[in-house]
Amino acid sequence: MSQRKKAKTSLTALQKKKICQIKNQQPWLINSEIANKFNCGSSTVGDIIREKDIWLAINEDDSQASSMKRRLPKWPELEEALSIWVERILIGNRDIDSAAILNKAKKFAAELGINNFKGSEGWLAGFKKRHGISSYLKCGESLSAPPEEDIQTERLKLRDVLQKWDPENIFNCDESALYWSREPNRVLAKGQIKGRKRSMERVTVFFVANSTGTEKLPVLLINKSQNPRALRGINKNELPVHYYWNRVAWMQVSKKD
Repeated sequence: MSQRKKAKTSLTALQKKKICQIKNQQPWLINSEIANKFNCGSSTVGDIIREKDIWLAINEDDSQASSMKRRLPKWPELEEALSIWVERILIGNRDIDSAAILNKAKKFAAELGINNFKGSEGWLAGFKKRHGISSYLKCGESLSAPPEEDIQTERLKLRDVLQKWDPENIFNCDESALYWSREPNRVLAKGQIKGRKRSMERVTVFFVANSTGTEKLPVLLINKSQNPRALRGINKNELPVHYYWNRVAWMQVSKKD
């Protein structure tokens, strides 16, 4: 007697999101164990987890949340280019609205030779749903970035100033916080482990290099203590960094008379 073939189960977008959430919360579970909970194949679970960024972005109020199939974009090349552009805008903490997305989409369509792209409101709504883009109320004034027009103007001014200098003689510098005692977010374990409060102990490091990368100055390091226990008995002049200190381990401006 032949074995009865298991019926294929179709999963909604919310169910796929739940699978990804379970895998994130219980990473030790194998795919077959998760598959048994949703009456599907382990290969299906593997395919879903590989696209977890898509499913975790699903909103429960989304009209596609209960759908069994994910609607693919009609112009995938256009969608990919536009999604990268939107991501860069958001990472830069710059403002963006629906009109800007549509205008950029039309420019990309023209560059890609897509002649039948109209950039309708329906297409825009679908694009935002597929990429988890929603409208939010801005809070506070912590991100007071200058508008894009001002940034472009300053770039042109800077380019004019730098024309008289060789690239090897143009230097840039930047500072960064180094939280030296902070534990890693991801560790190896046989089961779920509890995290600890993140340490705020930090030092400041300051980097300087020329525009061609051929010359890099020694790193400047600012610690809170002049003589920390780890450096007792060590000549700081022999360190591979320029060592400074102040109470908060921050960069400060010093004025000389």
